[in-house]
Amino acid sequence: MSVIDISGYFIFSEKIQINTSLTQSNTNLTGSFQDSTGRAGSVSGTICGLTVQQFNLAFSGGSASGAGTSDKTGGKLTVKLSGADANGSFTASGRITKQ
Repeated sequence: MSVIDISGYFIFSEKIQINTSLTQSNTNLTGSFQDSTGRAGSVSGTICGLTVQQFNLAFSGGSASGAGTSDKTGGKLTVKLSGADANGSFTASGRITKQ
């Protein structure tokens, strides 16, 4: 099990900074996040090899899920998400990098 502190950005309708603390146990990811708008919540997902099979964000008033890729070192995740919040449906893409 390893703890991965990562930060990066997601592009919703605007570029939003996101900071996360993730724990990886085998193929499972769990953790928390906070973004530059003040939104905070939980992160969960699964990684198999270089494939992020599932990446989920849950927060008050909404959620998002998607998939993506990891680089060979596991230091960078690239994901595409879709979800909904109080403002309606959204899509987002982003890259988060190990600190």
